Amino acid sequence: MRIDRDVRSQEFGYRKIRALEIGKNVRTIGDRAFCECHQLRKVVFSEGLESVEGFIFQDSPMIPSISLPSTLVDIKDDSFFVGSDGILESFDVHPENPRYCSVDGVLFTKDMKTLIQYPQNKEADSYAVPDAVETISPDAFAYARKLNSISLPEGLRKIGSGAFEWCESLESISVPDGVEGIPSYAFFCCYSLGDVVLPKKLDYLGSESFCFCNRIKEFDIPPGFDQLDYAAIAGCESLERVTIPEGIRDVNNSALMDNPRIRSIRLPQSVTAIWEKAFSRCTGLEDINIPPDVYYVSDDAFQGCESLRRVYVEGDKLEDMYWVPEGAAVVRGRPPAPTGKK
Repeated sequence: MRIDRDVRSQEFGYRKIRALEIGKNVRTIGDRAFCECHQLRKVVFSEGLESVEGFIFQDSPMIPSISLPSTLVDIKDDSFFVGSDGILESFDVHPENPRYCSVDGVLFTKDMKTLIQYPQNKEADSYAVPDAVETISPDAFAYARKLNSISLPEGLRKIGSGAFEWCESLESISVPDGVEGIPSYAFFCCYSLGDVVLPKKLDYLGSESFCFCNRIKEFDIPPGFDQLDYAAIAGCESLERVTIPEGIRDVNNSALMDNPRIRSIRLPQSVTAIWEKAFSRCTGLEDINIPPDVYYVSDDAFQGCESLRRVYVEGDKLEDMYWVPEGAAVVRGRPPAPTGKK
């Protein structure tokens, strides 16, 4: 199929297109313009194209490579994200393009400060992000299932949402101290991720950022923010210990749910509220403290915590104890100091 005019959003979605040529009269391509074109295998962009919106090939997984013309100067986040089953192996950018370039098949801004997209089916099991990179775009490495090692540069400052989600083979990650925060879904479903080093301080730890990272055994949450977001560290089946820093006020909905191997949790004195299903189905949890300024605990915060035996209630702001699971004793006062034994 050849197209010689601007393309509207979702205009050619769901069609049985095998080859696509974008003619020289096309200036813009709208978001999801060719979504779910499951048979699309070849794409040619002519000189003249200036702008592409997001997800133009969403769920069109059979495209092996993408070549971009010199005239393309506006690429949005996720413009070339193709979804979970993509076979994309490389990007190639015309050398005279003033805004973008490709290095070893990876798409960057021309100044190399932003890594836009790593082709998810690239033949490599490790990748070192270039030293000049300061920003990794949303979903940049999403579904790069072959990578078991990614090295991040010391100058990195920002990671986009979902940047490493579904990197199922990724075993370790060290996030430099200059990174401002870990966004939502950043390492979602990184099933092999066991070794995580985070910055000494963070501005935020987003929802589901480390959800279903099944090989993490210990997780030290850095200080610097005041709430644990939705399912931030949930579903980590090997997690045995989590350290929650002073400054956290809210343990939000499902923040630490489905972590069956955690036996003991110590909440910092700054915590004031524990919300819906915060520790739900932490089936191995035996004891936890409720700091003195906690004014609210959801009635399902400890739903399914079948091993919970001691709840240390340090203050007097909670009158109703309906949220305490059956079989757990309420102990007034602070928990005993750790003995150093595991």
